[in-house]
Amino acid sequence: PQANGAWLDLVKTTPLTGIGFCSSNPIVLFFTLQKMMNILLKQTGAKTMMFPLKPTPTPGGVGRKFLITCIACLLSLHQLTAFTPSLISVRRHSIRSATVLSSSSSSTPSTKATVHDIVVVGGGSAGITAAKFAATFGKSVCMVEAARVGGDCTWTGCVPSKTLLAAAKRAWTWSQMNQKYGNSDIDDVALRKMLRGVKKEVDETRDRIYEEDDSPEVLQPLGIDVAQGRAYFRDARTVDVTNELDGTTNRLSAKYGIVVATGATPRDFTFDIAGLDSVPYWTYENVWDEFFSCIEKNQQQQVREKRVIVVGGGPIGCELSQAISRLGCQVTLVSRSPRLLPRVEPEASMELQRALEKEGVSVICNQGVV
Repeated sequence: PQANGAWLDLVKTTPLTGIGFCSSNPIVLFFTLQKMMNILLKQTGAKTMMFPLKPTPTPGGVGRKFLITCIACLLSLHQLTAFTPSLISVRRHSIRSATVLSSSSSSTPSTKATVHDIVVVGGGSAGITAAKFAATFGKSVCMVEAARVGGDCTWTGCVPSKTLLAAAKRAWTWSQMNQKYGNSDIDDVALRKMLRGVKKEVDETRDRIYEEDDSPEVLQPLGIDVAQGRAYFRDARTVDVTNELDGTTNRLSAKYGIVVATGATPRDFTFDIAGLDSVPYWTYENVWDEFFSCIEKNQQQQVREKRVIVVGGGPIGCELSQAISRLGCQVTLVSRSPRLLPRVEPEASMELQRALEKEGVSVICNQGVV
């Protein structure tokens, strides 16, 4: 770019299959790519770009890894592949300087670590995305997960909640049509049969998405190893992974760095709600199983007689209230805030409350619970 435009004249007249940028400064690379990408691609039709990135300090305190990530995103938007010369001779997804760990049950880790380019702590949607993104560029990746790969999205969040909402909508439509056309007395047997079908659908959807997208068997061919256990940092690039089932500990080291994507857990409301610690309650993590289990255990009480109190007027509380109500139970939604969804426009909150109350949900705002 400093050659007074002579480089552009060259690429206009020379057939090329790739373009090389001779700069070790990520800032120069990023802005050169950003400004010249369309010109270069239109003139050459190249589909491969090569640039050496040396670990030199970047001016202005800008993080080098962040800039490289920006470059990678820019390249991916234009459907280009990119590599550095140092990676050409390295087998894709190889584990460099790997040391086989002892398979004994001792909790003492090996003195040598298994080395990957990147270690990702957390096997949820963010961790899986980070691992797949790194593997796309030929990096060896190990993902550490203490529970189930897939995380909240697959097991307790997006997948079960949206499956439940869709099933509840169908159940609500079925109920409305029965009432409209004269069959208003839907017996408890039919309701329970419908609820079993909903539970089966939720379970099957979670299992299918896990098996197709999240399981270690699917990730392994992509170049992503999965280590089962809880990670404990030893330094900025080393973790010990302890499997809590058998007590074994393995050590992992990351050549470039460790991505922390450990997700979230429900708040401990026992400090906010007096008496909660002395009674059973559900959270978004277990409601998908406990709600249906409660229905099945108590056969003496009619489904329509069951009462559920949902504490919290945010998005999760509102959607659970509507879903459980549509499945036949009596629901009371209690919000400490003056209105539902306090972060959205007041008009939207009022409209949502009217819709929920029209469907039979009792809404109480600006009140705490004990």
